[in-house]
Amino acid sequence: MTELDRITTDGFRIPDRGGRLLDLGLLSLKIALKSYFSTYQSMRYNLHVFEPNGGFEQDEADYQHHYRYFEACTETIIHFQHFTELFIKEALRKEHPLLVNEASSKPLILYKLLKRKPISSSELENVNTIEFGETFKRFISLLKAGNIKDRKLQFVNSYKEPLEKLNLLRNRVWHRGTFILRYPALDAYVGKYILPFVNDIFTIPRYSRLVDLWRYNDLHCAIDPITEIINVFQNNTYNIGKIALLKELGRAAYANPIHGGAFYKYFDKSIKARAKRIAEGEAKGPDVEKISICPVCGVESLVIYNETYTNADNLAEGEVLEEPYKVWRYTWQVKCMCCTFEIYYNDIDNPSTYGLPIEDYWQSTQIQ
Repeated sequence: MTELDRITTDGFRIPDRGGRLLDLGLLSLKIALKSYFSTYQSMRYNLHVFEPNGGFEQDEADYQHHYRYFEACTETIIHFQHFTELFIKEALRKEHPLLVNEASSKPLILYKLLKRKPISSSELENVNTIEFGETFKRFISLLKAGNIKDRKLQFVNSYKEPLEKLNLLRNRVWHRGTFILRYPALDAYVGKYILPFVNDIFTIPRYSRLVDLWRYNDLHCAIDPITEIINVFQNNTYNIGKIALLKELGRAAYANPIHGGAFYKYFDKSIKARAKRIAEGEAKGPDVEKISICPVCGVESLVIYNETYTNADNLAEGEVLEEPYKVWRYTWQVKCMCCTFEIYYNDIDNPSTYGLPIEDYWQSTQIQ
């Protein structure tokens, strides 16, 4: 065995938990969600370019897409597709292993698969699985013919076209590397089609017990970002700012270092104390309005920043102010020193505007 062989075979199979093999699909789902939720942060300050009456031409708006958005969008598509592929292949494998394996040229392995006899990991390494497009066609055909034993999987048929598009998008990203969904389009595709599909999967009992392996912990504000995003698109009430706020809640929920539970009590106490100290240190500066409780982690470490504005700020050179001089103080940024929740007033309205039970952060007060 060469050194390269030794290195690349030095691994292990993911263990079976609860009677089901914990495959990489759940990890891909988690990566996809974290990537999607991060798209607001990748485009912060620039959401206004997508407003219908914002005055930006399409090519101008396209130019505003940051490379960080390219990365997040690509990760979202690739990992949602990977999760879906493994989910469908697992369902087919339960019917028969040959529905997903190409073993016709290997008689001994083919015989074992036909007879459902044990196959070693070394033997499986020499057997390729079919690509997702063909996998999905087989699954839908068998589903429509009533040959998939688990009737709870009938819902997949209602997502046939969106999932075919998911594979197409993945191939365009993976093989060509030149196509990126625009920011609002990614919101619509994920919120209207992909998140409902994921939700439906995890209403099935054997999958629902695996939710903790990919989902974020409950938020302090009791909002579930996934459910809220789905509701927005089901009600055809897309608002780019509201979805941005919900995505940021989801991103910070994944970043939240608070574990919860008795076992982590002392660790959590230390994390909270450190976050509060950092927030209190920030508050000593002149540009902090106040410290509040974070809607994600529930720690009193949410720093609300302010700035001042005068009616003379926008005067052209040599122009004279013809009205009394006035000064306002306004809040413009919110950032949690614990879970990293962070939003800006130029992108997102006050939560009450969206009907969300979160404190309103943006206010303006005339101080002179």
